[in-house]
Amino acid sequence: MPYCSRCAAPLKDSALESCWHCLIRFAPESKWTVVDDPPFKFQQAPSSNATEPWRAPRLGVFGRAIIAIPVWLVLAVLAILSVAPYGGSHPLVTLWLLSTLVLPVWVLLPLMSKRR
Repeated sequence: MPYCSRCAAPLKDSALESCWHCLIRFAPESKWTVVDDPPFKFQQAPSSNATEPWRAPRLGVFGRAIIAIPVWLVLAVLAILSVAPYGGSHPLVTLWLLSTLVLPVWVLLPLMSKRR
């Protein structure tokens, strides 16, 4: 089996132009070549997070409050502006009242979770 002379990574026969691990190119003028016996024991670096899919960070209480307070204020302004000229009720008023109950629960939810 061929090995890289720089990092001792095992090479496939089909990839003898460059090393998959250290990315050097094997050229006639290069000092790095393909060897039959590894110069030392190959140690692959631990896998990084680059191979894992990206995950959104978990929002804590303060992160959720930063989102919830402006949302609640915008809904309050829209509810007041929708009712003020005409009086009566409007669906935005119901949405604003519902958000008054739901948003605090959503903000405090991380405190109730078992994972911290």
